[in-house]
Amino acid sequence: MKTHDTTIVLFLTVLISFLGCRGNKSAEEVKYLIGVAAADMREPWHLVLIDEMKKEAENHAEIRLIYTDAASDAEKQIEDIRKLVEYGIDLLIVSPCDAAKLMKPISDVYKVLPVIILDKLIDGFDYTLFIGPDNLKIGTLAGSAVQKLLYETGVVDRKNNRVLEIAGGADSAVAQKRHEGFLHIIPSGITVDTVSIESESRDAVEDLLLERPDLLENTAVIFAHNDNMALGAWKAVNGLGYSGIKIAGIDGFRNTEGALELLKKGVLDVDITCPTGGKDAVRRALDILKKQSGIPKQIILRSYTIDLSNVDDYESKRYRPPVITDRPIRVAHAQIGAEGGWRKANKISIEEAAKQFNIRLFALEAGATQDSQIEIVKEFINSKVDIILLSPMVETGWDKILGECKAAHIPVILSDRRIIGADENLYLSFIGADFHEEGRKAMKWIADNVHRSADIGEPIKILEIRGTEGATPTIERKKGFEEVLAETSGYMIVHSLAGNYTYNGSYEAVMKYFTSADAAKIDVVFCHNDDMALAAADALEKLGFQSGKDIKLVSVDGVKAALDAVQAGRINCVVECNPLFGTQLMKVVGDYFKGEDMPLRIITDEIVFTENTDKNLFKNRKY
Repeated sequence: MKTHDTTIVLFLTVLISFLGCRGNKSAEEVKYLIGVAAADMREPWHLVLIDEMKKEAENHAEIRLIYTDAASDAEKQIEDIRKLVEYGIDLLIVSPCDAAKLMKPISDVYKVLPVIILDKLIDGFDYTLFIGPDNLKIGTLAGSAVQKLLYETGVVDRKNNRVLEIAGGADSAVAQKRHEGFLHIIPSGITVDTVSIESESRDAVEDLLLERPDLLENTAVIFAHNDNMALGAWKAVNGLGYSGIKIAGIDGFRNTEGALELLKKGVLDVDITCPTGGKDAVRRALDILKKQSGIPKQIILRSYTIDLSNVDDYESKRYRPPVITDRPIRVAHAQIGAEGGWRKANKISIEEAAKQFNIRLFALEAGATQDSQIEIVKEFINSKVDIILLSPMVETGWDKILGECKAAHIPVILSDRRIIGADENLYLSFIGADFHEEGRKAMKWIADNVHRSADIGEPIKILEIRGTEGATPTIERKKGFEEVLAETSGYMIVHSLAGNYTYNGSYEAVMKYFTSADAAKIDVVFCHNDDMALAAADALEKLGFQSGKDIKLVSVDGVKAALDAVQAGRINCVVECNPLFGTQLMKVVGDYFKGEDMPLRIITDEIVFTENTDKNLFKNRKY
């Protein structure tokens, strides 16, 4: 700490007097100092965030929080972070007011300290943990709620189907995501007029609408991007004497003039919750500082749609009491059959974590079909287990069996693979990798490292070896890979072959392709997992190629055999898909029975392995 710096001394004086961060904690009790760089404490959302953090910190004598307030000024927040680091904090929590401008300062801090990011996710992965909502999902929930107000209540005149969307600042990534999700749901034929408000305040919205009453002409619903703006809209609507205009907001707080009170008073007609993650940030910070195992990379918080019909039910479920039992929790895992080293490591991780948490684990492997896995889930329902872990073989077709679980009051957690189409209220949470980002990372490495001489003019040709058809990793990895491919000129997938995540499937596919009459000259083979990549390397060498040299090889997983192949030069790049998230699974199980709210998704921490990766990261691989 630079004690000679007068600016720092003044800064600390303000901090200590500002929020009384010392409390009753003695210097001997406090082991960790956590700096909190807030974006704007004038905003209700951030006030709730800080309040949640303060209340949770009171439960932990070994930590002390100190706060700064950027007042929505990115340059000030950068300076705040610098001062917090110089003060000697052990961990930084930051809610960026501008994710793009804060990316480098956060990255610089991450090189020397753990960093937790809240609310707005920065590009790249130079942070320890992100905790925040899915703003695209919030937008889609709002779209569905507004559509219901327009077409299902029978109150709104369908001829007046205009929607006024009052969004955050035009440059706000959060506002853009919410707007995108909203428009994705709203059907054609409904006019949506969007107005951006830089200050995102109640007074700004009220002043705007009083000055521009034309914005309310023929408007059936106002959708505001936060509850404060929604309240400003309501005041303007009533001040101008309009009636029948429905109002939807986002935030869902239960404080004075928060959404829950506004719904009960009839100010709001519907609201989408946007949790702050403040309490979880403090808890996770302590886990990180104590070097606990199983820290994820991202925790995506769940949002809910609430209105007058379910607000009381929401409150009772949101703050439900813990489940007290005098026996171990019984957890049943509907697993996928053998898929190589990754799946084996994942199963061992879950088994070891269950023992650590004193949880009784029942596990059964499915056969080759989805029906066999559904039968396993039915068997677990009949056995009246406490909770079910499901690693779905494919993405769709789970609605009916998940409905049966819900009817039996048995919660379900998705492990490793997601499902689509089903109501998200049918399961508690998803824990696993971001398969979409894994595909993006794979193609980014190719774009950065595989090039052709400019005078040749021929594109880099890629052979893709896919995983099991219909499986989430297959769909998402391919989607992410092709997303970056579309943004990058000079590269093309010439063929995509099925390898089904098995060594034999990939070996046969590669051998058959390269010995066929119409085989093109291939520059890169991209495999959806390591077992298929190792098979591809063996097949290429059997055919006379030097794997990793004549033809580049890129894979996903990070099993030991593949990392050995990276060090040997046979595989060029392995995007990690970490299977060791058993601790996270069992922690979520425990949190559920303690009455904690469940996140929507927990994404595991993963890196990219190449010949340039720190050699220490290759050592002591458990899978």
